[in-house]
Amino acid sequence: MKKCKWLFAVVFMACGASAYAADRPAGLGLGVVLGSPTGLTMKYYLSPIHAFDLGIASDGDTNLYADYLWHGWNTFAQPDKGRLGAYLGLGAAIRNHHDSELALRTVGGASYWFAGAPLEAFFELVPTFPLVHSGGMDLNAGLGIRYYFQAFN
Repeated sequence: MKKCKWLFAVVFMACGASAYAADRPAGLGLGVVLGSPTGLTMKYYLSPIHAFDLGIASDGDTNLYADYLWHGWNTFAQPDKGRLGAYLGLGAAIRNHHDSELALRTVGGASYWFAGAPLEAFFELVPTFPLVHSGGMDLNAGLGIRYYFQAFN
């Protein structure tokens, strides 16, 4: 268990430290995410490496979530066109199953920004941990796209 914590810490710091050397996205993006659950997503960049993402989704029940994300833009080898980055995050979700349920979200993902277009495609894995009701961990995954009203800066 201690090895997992150290590995997470090293990856997290590498993502943050490498971010300043790259061109980065900015502004507000709106889009859709397909997966578990499927819904609408919004992301807002506070700085080149810090962002909030919010969503409303449904997998039969309504899910609301908010995450704080840290981005690393030099984590992966870069493609000839566009930008490829990694992100980690922490957030909360309110899931309306039989009763309302509060859960902690941990987020890990990758995003690709298309060259010449204010579009971001992303894939993320999201382990969630219920805080109010018992039930153990859930693992959600999503594949999505967002349109940004302000392109790369």
